[in-house]
Amino acid sequence: MIRIHWNLTVIQFATEQIAEEVQELCALDEHSLHSYHPSGHIIDDSDVEELVQELLEKGYTPRVEDCSE
Repeated sequence: MIRIHWNLTVIQFATEQIAEEVQELCALDEHSLHSYHPSGHIIDDSDVEELVQELLEKGYTPRVEDCSE
């Protein structure tokens, strides 16, 4: 069986430590649909703007790349 999911975003943190920090500070668990690695999460596209805003407010500078093309 193959499942294809649309409208998802992959978040890859530089290190597992940063992922842990963000998880504690920005309630990443509320946004994460799946964690495929300690530093990698999949979230719904509709949560991206909110999570990026949370990261900016906490002093992080996320690099957002649009790979939809």
